[in-house]
Amino acid sequence: MFTATLRDFWDWWSGEIQLLLPPPALNDQPCVEITRAEAAISWPNGSRTEALAIDDLANALSHSPVCTLLIAEGRYILRRMTASALPYSRAKDISAVDLIAHTPYRPDEVYFTPITSFDGSPSSYAIIKRTVVDPYVAALAKAGIRIKTISLRRSSDVIACLPRRALREVVPKSARVFYRSRMIAAALCASALVIALTFGHAFFRYGNALSALDSDIAVKRQQAVSVRATLNQRAKTASALEIARRRKQEEIPVTAVWEEISRRFPDGSWLTDLSLDHGILTISGFAQSAAGLIGPLEESALFSEPSFTSPIVRVPGQTGEHFEMRLKVVRE
Repeated sequence: MFTATLRDFWDWWSGEIQLLLPPPALNDQPCVEITRAEAAISWPNGSRTEALAIDDLANALSHSPVCTLLIAEGRYILRRMTASALPYSRAKDISAVDLIAHTPYRPDEVYFTPITSFDGSPSSYAIIKRTVVDPYVAALAKAGIRIKTISLRRSSDVIACLPRRALREVVPKSARVFYRSRMIAAALCASALVIALTFGHAFFRYGNALSALDSDIAVKRQQAVSVRATLNQRAKTASALEIARRRKQEEIPVTAVWEEISRRFPDGSWLTDLSLDHGILTISGFAQSAAGLIGPLEESALFSEPSFTSPIVRVPGQTGEHFEMRLKVVRE
């Protein structure tokens, strides 16, 4: 972790210093272009050699000990990570998670490297299949030809170069170009003049980034509260529906209760009220002999514990005895 932090600091500091130096020549080495078809070579004088097989690269570059690789559009995938610039090690970790979660590729079958595009869009990473670039790198290394840079092209423009740390993953040590101490010496000489401006600029951007982060956190927190409330409401609704469904399955249909009552009650008996609540049946009505109702109901497999809830009385003007009864309804 500490080593990665130091390397991230070195990448940032050397990048800031490099911006103050004259840009290097872009066409001082031949460029091997990896396209969907066979390879092509663009020479520093503007000429171009088309349709080269991998085995022919060594002969074509026999007088050029150093070259660059250019991967054409369609031979790589570019994915955006965040809207803010990230250190290389942090961007590498995030790109690994994104690769596993959102792409069909495994880390052992592709190169995934954070890049900064020339258009200024930060925190993207490129996915390059090993089967695309490894055969060219191996052929050049076998021929003793070193690879200076690996770039990505979209349409006719070069949009990004792989960082040096990414280049170490793709190109073996025997095929890499080792830079001398020229840049280090120039950086050390210039550091005394620009270090204050560099750190001042860094702290200014850091403050702006913190302000933007605080705003984003406040918005995300509010969104999270809203989403949580919605999820809680959905959970309550789902729980209520599940309880209702379970009770419906457990409840005995009223029609079955009514049919059983009709079978058990003797002729000449009738009901004036019937209610069923959580397995308790309450009925009232008239019968020639209310006491004679208990026996048939006890014999029923659907009812149990029949009992009168009020005294049996005779109502003037009515035939038979008035009764009120309660009994349990059970499943067969």
